[in-house]
Amino acid sequence: MPTQADQRRLSPNGQPPRRRSSWWWALVFEHRPLEHESCVFLLVNLADVVATAWLTHAGGFREANRIAVWVLQHWGWRGLLAYKFGLVAIICLLAQAIARRRPDTARQLLNGASILFAVIVLAAVVVAAVGSAPAG
Repeated sequence: MPTQADQRRLSPNGQPPRRRSSWWWALVFEHRPLEHESCVFLLVNLADVVATAWLTHAGGFREANRIAVWVLQHWGWRGLLAYKFGLVAIICLLAQAIARRRPDTARQLLNGASILFAVIVLAAVVVAAVGSAPAG
């Protein structure tokens, strides 16, 4: 049997009052609605990092992003990884924050960014394949 103190803490429907969470608490600890889109975006960016490493080491190509080139020159590959995946984290967090009010807009943001990065990776791999093909 609930005590008087317990009864005061219950809402009118007999349930404990729901704690209203702040936006950052929900962003970090609650279910995220765009998990699939975020994973695809993360994997495409991982492919971008792998393609960048492969093309710069083996193919004699260079990074096209000037900021990434600067980061690579000053902090090396660890800095470049931190830079690229820091941007991924910011975009994913922004999409999750947007999804709280406009889930379709956030989904379009992540899907559009994934397509953009996938096209960039594919273009780089095609250019590398064409550039390394024997003339004939």
